[in-house]
Amino acid sequence: KKNANIITGTGNSYYNRLLSSILKKENLEITRFNHGGERCFYEDNYYWEKGDLFQTDKYITYGIKWKYYLERILEKNINTKILAIGSNYHKEIYNKFFHRENQNNKKILYIPNSFIGEIRVFPYAKLIDPILFDWQKNLIEVLQSNGFDVIYKKHPKGFLQGENFLGKLAASESTKPMIEALEEADMVLCDMAGSAFIESLCAGKKIVLIDTLQRPFDVTNKQELASAVKIIEAYWQGNILKIDENKLVDLFNNFDINREDMNKLVNDYYLSSE
Repeated sequence: KKNANIITGTGNSYYNRLLSSILKKENLEITRFNHGGERCFYEDNYYWEKGDLFQTDKYITYGIKWKYYLERILEKNINTKILAIGSNYHKEIYNKFFHRENQNNKKILYIPNSFIGEIRVFPYAKLIDPILFDWQKNLIEVLQSNGFDVIYKKHPKGFLQGENFLGKLAASESTKPMIEALEEADMVLCDMAGSAFIESLCAGKKIVLIDTLQRPFDVTNKQELASAVKIIEAYWQGNILKIDENKLVDLFNNFDINREDMNKLVNDYYLSSE
């Protein structure tokens, strides 16, 4: 009861919602920090009011445009003060990698989605494990058959943390923290956007993001994202998720992104502060 406020991380869980409700009854101020960093590019409006901003007095986010995004989607529905302070962690990644010359255009760091068993993630559910496994296996085989060395970045969460056939199918497997894994390749493939995607973006890597059609983009911000990364849509055929293999390979072989546009996006969304 001597505390005047509580500082927490991600709030979109039963435990955090319960704890926040109890603390508010004690008239404590709750300050919560943003996590991940990719939601500003997606239509995740459901997540905020009853998730991360539930019972939150102050919400600390990354850059100025992240704050603008939250203010736009929330309008005046939430009585939460939003502060943009920039991210020292992403600034460290930016300073270390962004202005390096690309050295190797045949190595791809593949940052895959996780295997989650019977857990469902609503409203935009992840692919079920058997489909996800075949999807990842096919991506690795396609890229390696076209002369690329794929580094399979094992997801730190979910199943298959021990024996993982996909890591053996790839040229190599990485379990390093992202700030170390980013040393291994100048090109990055993501079939989902999460914290590792944002770390790769701040590092100035050549990123191809596959839209698996599970999670709609924020229409307003997608155009900005597309100025910094290459986005390619997958498609469904006979209940199997597929990709235009020739187009995927061509994106890596002829990667063309304006570095100034990427630099602006990184600074606006992740490094700037009020």
